[in-house]
Amino acid sequence: MPNRARLPALRSQVKNRILLALPEYEFQHIFRHLALVELRPGRVLYNADNWIDYAYFMNSGMVSSVSVTMEGQTVEDGTVGHEGLMGGPAALGDCKIFCSGVVQIAGNAMRIESRALRFEFQHNAGFSRLLLDYMHDLHLQLGQSGECHDLHPLEQRLCCLLLMSQDCAQSNSFPFTYEFLSHIVRATRAAVSLTIDALQEAGLISYRRSRISIMDREAMERRACKCYQVFTHKYDRLPSAGEIHQATPPPIRQSCPEGNAPRSKRRTGSRCRLATGLSGDKVASVVEMPQPGNR
Repeated sequence: MPNRARLPALRSQVKNRILLALPEYEFQHIFRHLALVELRPGRVLYNADNWIDYAYFMNSGMVSSVSVTMEGQTVEDGTVGHEGLMGGPAALGDCKIFCSGVVQIAGNAMRIESRALRFEFQHNAGFSRLLLDYMHDLHLQLGQSGECHDLHPLEQRLCCLLLMSQDCAQSNSFPFTYEFLSHIVRATRAAVSLTIDALQEAGLISYRRSRISIMDREAMERRACKCYQVFTHKYDRLPSAGEIHQATPPPIRQSCPEGNAPRSKRRTGSRCRLATGLSGDKVASVVEMPQPGNR
């Protein structure tokens, strides 16, 4: 457990909206499991078809969920910034994930072990409610993203992507290459280059040395497709800090196993495999989580 004298200083580093919305007593239960990590562009947080070892409450920057189509095309399924959590399915026991988490814009996050996350989801009412709401909105974003790629022109999709990136980065400037943008919007590099040039000539953005700066946000919003308003709805649904409070005192909670507790051997039952850098059935350890009836 972290040194209590360091808790106030460490908490000041938390910028994630899910964590900040928790009541104090629920926040403290989760906070003891968190570790601040720096995220550099290109870092892979987890790979598709692997088992999640950690989840990440984003404080800043942007991470994309990336998958590969049957045709071998790399596409982005969604983005997460300081409003959300990467690896959320681990909280519900779905420890194997079918997309990769890749850092697109540098930032930092509060990292938590998957088994600690699942335990808090089971025993922390305010947190589980927040996480379910967030994951519902993220699911809607994924569906809307597919429709957006099928129905809307490239310029509208690019404006939407750049506005969302600005929201995640909390900055008017962020690094993007034509190659990355072409994967995200599912267009050729040449088509993306022409569209970026047109936006730059119109004075909406500036693009120099693989870095994009938003120059006229209002004009960008007018050109973006309606999906941007749908996507940003997930930001607005989350409450501000301290809005989730319970009228009754917090219940007596069971302690979560410490990170260095012995791990159980593989048996049948309700368990979740942890990532060891191996894939498929080459997973070395199994963790058995407490069941609700055994509190």
